[in-house]
Amino acid sequence: MPGSELYRQHHNFLAGATQYYPLYLPGAKTWFVGPSTYTAVGGIAASDGNDGESPQSPLLTPARAQTLAVASRGDTICLMPGTYTLTAALALNKIGVRMVSLRPWSAIITGDGVITNLIAVDADDIEIAGIRVLGVAAAVVLVDVANTSTVRGFHFHHNKVIGLETVASVEGILNGENIAGNNNDESLIEDNYFEGLSQACITTF
Repeated sequence: MPGSELYRQHHNFLAGATQYYPLYLPGAKTWFVGPSTYTAVGGIAASDGNDGESPQSPLLTPARAQTLAVASRGDTICLMPGTYTLTAALALNKIGVRMVSLRPWSAIITGDGVITNLIAVDADDIEIAGIRVLGVAAAVVLVDVANTSTVRGFHFHHNKVIGLETVASVEGILNGENIAGNNNDESLIEDNYFEGLSQACITTF
């Protein structure tokens, strides 16, 4: 439970193992998500009907975790190891929400072959870290940063973006060119790994 010694130890372990993103902030919550292949101790399968408050009761989709997260509280969406195949763009649209992998690059986000945008960022202070992002045949943009508003403080770091060399339609891996006024203040893209890219990795911010 939040506030317990075990809870603090678990979060400290995660932060110490990764060294680049803490999962515990005072007053914030961590929402755990597991892929369809994940079964927790005790035989509990990942499901959007679970509470998502521990690895023993994980949600099934990042979208459900985003729905439960509270803006401006510092909530974290923690993805358990495995592959998450999106059928619609994952909208990160609550201020201050971070999405991280439980272990670096052990969580894989990809699309169903039809989806064109994998992740849509439309709020300030969004952080994405430690995720492996795989391209799909129909992908046009992997991370689209708001085409309707000004986004500040977007932080994309320690991710792996792989496999777009055969995708002729790609316009950008990180696309911010449609931000109102191109005013992406204080955003930071750092320490990522890009492989197999046939187009520009980062389009105008």
